[in-house]
Amino acid sequence: SGGHHAARGDPGGGERSRLFDPTQASAMRRSRDADPLTAEVTDARLPEAAPVLTFESRFESGNLLKASRVGDLEYDLMLRSDHNTGGHIQWYYFSVGQMKQGLVYTFNISNLCKRESLYSRGLRPLMFSNTLAKLDGKGWHRCGKNICYFQNESKGGPFRSRTPDSFTLSFSVIFPHDDDTVYLAHCYPYTTRDLRAHLDSLEADPARRKLMRRITLCTTLSGNEMEGLAITSPS
Repeated sequence: SGGHHAARGDPGGGERSRLFDPTQASAMRRSRDADPLTAEVTDARLPEAAPVLTFESRFESGNLLKASRVGDLEYDLMLRSDHNTGGHIQWYYFSVGQMKQGLVYTFNISNLCKRESLYSRGLRPLMFSNTLAKLDGKGWHRCGKNICYFQNESKGGPFRSRTPDSFTLSFSVIFPHDDDTVYLAHCYPYTTRDLRAHLDSLEADPARRKLMRRITLCTTLSGNEMEGLAITSPS
């Protein structure tokens, strides 16, 4: 029942320019015993030149658990594990606010679980800026510099019961506008709401509707419908 990501973008540059608001009511319901969605932010100092960032993950597929400010422009982050797993954590999706344009912010995601990562081979995080989308129509795009992926000294803990080692993804970003709302993600988010909207659009087409039938296969532990699509000749 946890959120996940599937790669999606235009064939030309992998950029998705569709405007959206992940903070609207989610199509996914969460299980009763799931972890809290609110990211806890701790801070040791608040210099006037760099106000503390705000973080949010209370939207579909958001998975940030905790953010700790460890420097003027540096934050250590921890993620919630995927639901109904032994502690799988390898993707991320959250928003950041109250930033200042032109400053170099560093994020260290410190409880990932895979030993190998494409971030060691050139992969970069994805960014979606609400301000850029409104002004220039720019959607999801790659960002970040000083990207590194490495094993850290943390062992086990409440976030993982099967994989003893933890790995850190560290990267720096420069935000394009002051006080923007910016989403950062491992890959292009494709949520249950996106899927259902696509299926609704197919059903709305009379020609396609003749060739398809939408069925509910089962429900998840959280009560979400698992849909199936039968495509066949109308005869």
